Amino acid sequence: MDYSAVCYQYSCARYPTCQRAAGLGCCLEPDENETRVAPGDCSAALDYPLFVVGRPDAGRLPSYQK
Repeated sequence: MDYSAVCYQYSCARYPTCQRAAGLGCCLEPDENETRVAPGDCSAALDYPLFVVGRPDAGRLPSYQK
C-alpha cells in the first residue's frame, strides 16, 4: 500500500472527512502521475488502514447536493 496515495472512493463512509479524499465529484481525465488508493485497500473490513483524519473542507457538500 502506498501511504502517499490519494483516494477517489466516493462510496466510502469515511471519504468526506479523510485527507486522502481527492475530489467532490467525478474526474473525467485521471492524473497519470498520482498514486490512487485502489478499491479494497481501505475499507471497513480492514478497519480503514489508509484513513487520515481531518480533511480541510470536511462537511462541504458537492455542488450537486446543495
